[in-house]
Amino acid sequence: MSNEPAIETRRSRLATYNQVALALAATVALCYYGRLVLFPILLGVTVALVLAPAVDRLARWRVPRPLSALVLLTVTLSVMYAVTHLLYNLVVQFLDELPAHSSQIEAFLDGIRKRLDHLLSSTRLFSMPSEQGVSVHQPIDWPKLVIGGANSLGEFLFITSFVPFIAYFLLTWQEHLYRASVRMFALDRRSEAERTLGQIAAMFRSVLIGNLLVGLLMGLLSSVLFALVRVPYFYVIGMLSGMLSMVPYLGVVLALLPPLLMGIGRLSGTGMLVLGLGVLLLHLLAINLLVPKLIGQRVQLNPLAATLSLLLWGVLWGGVGLILAVPIAAAVKIVCDHIEPLRPLGAWLGDDLDGHQRHASRSEPSA
Repeated sequence: MSNEPAIETRRSRLATYNQVALALAATVALCYYGRLVLFPILLGVTVALVLAPAVDRLARWRVPRPLSALVLLTVTLSVMYAVTHLLYNLVVQFLDELPAHSSQIEAFLDGIRKRLDHLLSSTRLFSMPSEQGVSVHQPIDWPKLVIGGANSLGEFLFITSFVPFIAYFLLTWQEHLYRASVRMFALDRRSEAERTLGQIAAMFRSVLIGNLLVGLLMGLLSSVLFALVRVPYFYVIGMLSGMLSMVPYLGVVLALLPPLLMGIGRLSGTGMLVLGLGVLLLHLLAINLLVPKLIGQRVQLNPLAATLSLLLWGVLWGGVGLILAVPIAAAVKIVCDHIEPLRPLGAWLGDDLDGHQRHASRSEPSA
């Protein structure tokens, strides 16, 4: 008889874990098969969260929200168009002269491949029977790799055309949607739901704006470094390397690839060493100084959770998934921290187990 409460508790906990597992599986399936619908929604929410403080400030100055949202969205789209047009011209100029650089890169890679082939052919353990035939190399579908489930650029443009409208209506109907979302919960849960939504919105806004500012600053510093080392097209490679450096835990490796590839055959061994050390120092500067100042402690994920989130959302949504992976994982952690049965999962995702235990102990009702 004394073991019955413990057995019932274990059964209840097991049932909760089963429900969570089924909910996660259903969510992953929905995110994969419904990604073409979720793309514009999430991008619209992202734009609305970034522009919401400016719209609120204009509203306090007695500017109507529809007008302020329309003006800010128009300015944002104009800036994005100007930047995209500039980058397009730079990329076209870069691609026109790419064959001169690609021959040097191919010669370097061919040398490495020949050495590997010689090593494998001289080792009986790894020797494979040679087969005569024509090898066909399938070209990489870069648009699909970057934009996830869209099958063509036209389909992607059609999907993203809904983003400004979604962001506009989210900004103009912000109060209504916020109150309606809170009222979807029971009366005793509404205050907790309000705090959860507020934390998620603040976290998304802080992470997105902070990463954008840090990426731009890192791009400028990288461009200066690459200009000093004399990397070809340092202005394009520098901005690309700076943005890639903001990918969590993999940024330093990704940031090194563009300048090293462009430096093959043009830079000496000393130049390549200076290039690698410079990128490493810039990455350490961003991680230890810029990110804590601009982003703060909004994202409280451990490295394994962030890496698994990057893997999951990168596979599901491509390049867009890599951008939103860490904020989505941080939002899941915030939700888990505010739901009693899911707090162990939130502790697993987090980076401060002691702090999570203190939060749980404060949330328990006193006798």
